[in-house]
Amino acid sequence: MVNVTWTDGTPSLEAIAERFGVPIGALDPEFGVIRVTPPDIYAVRVAPEWAERLTGQKGTEGPFPEVRIAPFDLEEPEDA
Repeated sequence: MVNVTWTDGTPSLEAIAERFGVPIGALDPEFGVIRVTPPDIYAVRVAPEWAERLTGQKGTEGPFPEVRIAPFDLEEPEDA
């Protein structure tokens, strides 16, 4: 998992792939793009062989181990 800084609204996987020069297939579409810290930090799951290339660039952090995360703006379920 890698965090990216994105200040132009919510990014798509395609936009992240293009900006950071990784193939779209290296990003997990089931995981998607999750906002983790407002207003501009988003998490994506990236294939391990591309993680170092992605995180070596300005505007990225990680890679991080897999942890349970949820979008910042969702309410906590009552049974949690």
